Amino acid sequence: MKTTARIAISLLLIISMTASAEFVTVERAYEVPLNRFRMAGTSVGALAIKSCDDCDIRVIRVTPSTEYVFRKERMTLPEFRKALVGVNRRSAKWVIVLHHLESDTVSRVTLNF
Repeated sequence: MKTTARIAISLLLIISMTASAEFVTVERAYEVPLNRFRMAGTSVGALAIKSCDDCDIRVIRVTPSTEYVFRKERMTLPEFRKALVGVNRRSAKWVIVLHHLESDTVSRVTLNF
C-alpha cells in the first residue's frame, strides 16, 4: 500500500510540474495611429513610427520581402502606398508594424479598418 501511494504521489508531482522553456522574442509589434506613421519610399528604404507624443521616432528598414496588408488584402509596396493616400481620419486608423528583431527589419505592415 505504501509503495502504491508513493508511486501515485510521484506521478502527481511529475504531472503537476510546469514545463520550463526559454521564450525568445522574435518579433515586436508596434501599433501606431496612421498620422504617426511614415511609409518607406522604396522596397529597400525605411519607415518611421512614433508610438506616442513623447516617444522618439523609430526608423526601421524595409526589405523586398516585407509584406504589406491593407484591409486584409496582401499587396505590393506601390499598391499599399497608393491605398494609404485615400485614407481619411488618419488619427483614428491604426497601423501594425511587425519588427523582426534579429534582422532589424520590418516583416509586415498591416492596416485593417
